[in-house]
Amino acid sequence: MIYLVLLNKNQKKIEKLNQDLIKAQNTDELRLYGELLLSSKNLHEKKKEEIILNYYTNEEIIIPLDIKYSVLDNSKLYFKKYQKAKNSISYINEQIKIANDEIKYFEVIKYQLTQASINEALEIQDELINLKYLFKDKKNNQKKLKPKILTYLINDTTICVGKNNLQNEYITHKLGKSNEYWFHIQNAPGSHVLVQKSGDLTEEEIRCAANLAAYYSSMSDSSSVPVDYTLIRNIKKIPGKSNCFVTYTHQKTIYIDPDKDYIMNLKVKK
Repeated sequence: MIYLVLLNKNQKKIEKLNQDLIKAQNTDELRLYGELLLSSKNLHEKKKEEIILNYYTNEEIIIPLDIKYSVLDNSKLYFKKYQKAKNSISYINEQIKIANDEIKYFEVIKYQLTQASINEALEIQDELINLKYLFKDKKNNQKKLKPKILTYLINDTTICVGKNNLQNEYITHKLGKSNEYWFHIQNAPGSHVLVQKSGDLTEEEIRCAANLAAYYSSMSDSSSVPVDYTLIRNIKKIPGKSNCFVTYTHQKTIYIDPDKDYIMNLKVKK
């Protein structure tokens, strides 16, 4: 599966980047060599190495030189390497952040595929095609349909559950109204759950939506699962990330034990 390949690729990328970061952070020696070479007695001489006093420790050290260049030019080269290494730190940190974001994204995909029906798996495939992770089959030019959302009825209130990123994005950014409540487990992959009701929710509705958010998540086998809920208007997209990743404010938290029997007995809206 492509997501496993990309997960592994990014994990290896982070290992290499961390090694590069360690090297880039160990730049003091480069700066020291450049500085000490300026105290050489013959700055214009060309040689393989320079034995020079380190006036910080009062000990002689051997500094390797490029014989093609003078001592002075070698000093400049060391300063140049030092500056390049320092400048690379911010770039490496940014690449590590990008790779970590990709890992987080593909871990979400991995979880969603384990729970997906055939149609939901096809929606995930469409998402990966849209993001250029997969190539589109030119023979398959079917018109994209609105995601088919799993919905439950509790009394007269409709609760919508997203089963993949396309459904989550649709529920949160298109279907949900600003004064409707949104539920999601804390800090782990899971469904976006929307309660299609304006105004305050009853305790039964809150517990039902929280139970759905916990059950349709990577923490479905856990107990006392923390579920946050807030109004749709308090949810923001994260720039540069898939629209299924959001930030939110003014949330409340409920702790709930996912109850499969309770979920199975809920009325599914056709």
